[in-house]
Amino acid sequence: MFFKIFKEIWRASNLFYKNERQHLIFLSILVALTSLVSAILPYFIKLIIDNTHQNQNISFIYLLVISYCFAWLLSQVLEWVKNALAGLITAKQETSILITGLSNYLRIEKTQQDKIDIGIFNAEAVRASKAFSMIIFAILLVFVPVILQLFFISYILFLNIGFAFSVGFISAAVLLFFISNFINRKSKAYYEPLYSIGNTLQGRFLEKANHAYEIKVNNAVDFEVAHFEKSVKRFVDQSFYSHSRIAALMVLQIGFIFLFLLGFLLLSTKLFSIGAITTGDMVMISSYIMMLTTPSLMISQQINLLAGNMVAIEKFYHYFKLDKDQLNDQRFAEAEKERLFYFDQAILQIGGKPTQAINLKFYKHKMYAVVGRTGTGKSTLIHYLLGAYKPLNGKLFYKDLDVTGGYSNKIFDEVAFVGQSATITSGSLRENLIYNSTHQYTDQKLIELIRYFDLENILIDHKLSLDSEIDECIKSFSGGEKQRLNILRAFLKKPKLMILDEPTSALDTKTAMKILNFLHDQIETLIVITHFKGCIDLADEVVNVEKLFKIESS
Repeated sequence: MFFKIFKEIWRASNLFYKNERQHLIFLSILVALTSLVSAILPYFIKLIIDNTHQNQNISFIYLLVISYCFAWLLSQVLEWVKNALAGLITAKQETSILITGLSNYLRIEKTQQDKIDIGIFNAEAVRASKAFSMIIFAILLVFVPVILQLFFISYILFLNIGFAFSVGFISAAVLLFFISNFINRKSKAYYEPLYSIGNTLQGRFLEKANHAYEIKVNNAVDFEVAHFEKSVKRFVDQSFYSHSRIAALMVLQIGFIFLFLLGFLLLSTKLFSIGAITTGDMVMISSYIMMLTTPSLMISQQINLLAGNMVAIEKFYHYFKLDKDQLNDQRFAEAEKERLFYFDQAILQIGGKPTQAINLKFYKHKMYAVVGRTGTGKSTLIHYLLGAYKPLNGKLFYKDLDVTGGYSNKIFDEVAFVGQSATITSGSLRENLIYNSTHQYTDQKLIELIRYFDLENILIDHKLSLDSEIDECIKSFSGGEKQRLNILRAFLKKPKLMILDEPTSALDTKTAMKILNFLHDQIETLIVITHFKGCIDLADEVVNVEKLFKIESS
């Protein structure tokens, strides 16, 4: 099951890391060469020692010494080239997984997104990105090198010591691997609760940080810190329990490695004492055993980590199984009577309850004010218009196109949306203004609109140009400035229909009317969720959702 999950995430990440396969093949070649050279080095030492004891030609000994030095130099160069390439691949893999995760999350249906804790999602995405690269590098930089070294070493031992010794050496190493794999399966059970409670803790931390102002003005700092300490204590208790069990399994693995080391060194000593092997053989065998001891410990550690990394990948993968937006590229024609959106006997879900069947039409060249008490479905109605939610029954049309079951990307060429929460992204002011827009604007036109929307002070106060980064300035923007930036951004998309959710909530009356009159004159059709009387008076039609959904007044 895990291999299927890993394969799917691998394929998804390949969309953003195009030459991953070629890089990994090149890295594998470097790993193989490094393993071969490393296995040859102790053999050179054996030859030098044996030839010295046998008083061979000094020129031949010089040749062996020089060959050994060059082999050592080659092994070091290969090791550092391998590490440099591994660093590049790690960075690309981790970022490709983050891009894949973000791309997937943004396509999840809103009904599913509403149930996701963003703090937990962030923690699981970051952990999975690291787990993905760690699994690959555990294979390529730990498991494969040890297997190759074991193969090369066994072959050299076969040629120099004998078949039985070589088979015994490789059999003991393989047995050690299977024991480690068995212990890995046991340790996996301790990672799952550890990761779950870690995600919960991070979610609680972000929750408190995001509500810092409310906590401060309610004098609840000590209360919240004490409450958070309880969550921390549960995390610490679970962490200690899980890590103590994992540590016990790790010690057990180290014990088996110790037996491997002790057994073959004692056997080599016995063979040397009876003259079955030379001094050079003894040194070579000791070098090989010591050479494999550290990688064996690394394998032991990686196998334990592998269990945790597998859990991280599996937890991350469940986001890929959530329902996605069903978008298509269907085109639409101009409908009769210049109709835009049309609910035909549609049953919607408002506040978790189905409405009665509604019939509602929005036409071109009109301004609609959507009104109603808080919690009566104003924003939810907009979610249906924008394809975020689907009617439980009935039909929803945009012009002549039925979008009940699948929304068309082409609608967004004509429709712009301004949400209730103003969003300013990192980057330059220009990038924020022409965000995801295909239209081009001169600096003069952008400055003209910035002045009209009373935003010129942003440039003056912070000494910014249109192309200056605003990352450090965003926090100092007022709510009204952010709101006007969002409205201007939507206007610059040149939409035929603009949908706005409480666009004047952070504006004074004079500024609000100036912006609304501008939009009324410039945009073909407006649908505005509002409580502002000036906006309601400006509208051609008022849609009262309480009457529309037949919600009784309390």
